[in-house]
Amino acid sequence: MNTIPVEIFTEILSHLPPASCKSARLTSRQFNAVLAQPTFCTLRGFLDADAAMATLLQTLHDLPGRPRAMWSPHCSVPRR
Repeated sequence: MNTIPVEIFTEILSHLPPASCKSARLTSRQFNAVLAQPTFCTLRGFLDADAAMATLLQTLHDLPGRPRAMWSPHCSVPRR
């Protein structure tokens, strides 16, 4: 796999279904590097006060759709 150009590798992995991305990231460091979401992609937008406020308001509007529980491998699974 080291001989495949990163652009082609990225294109191939972009066709994975979203549910498979977590498992694929655990396959190799190269898979993880390609599939990992950029952590600070919106940081640049926070230098502009208007863009920062728009991002925060958008996040607030998205809150009902976000998961409410956090999970850690060091914790037990919550019971319903």
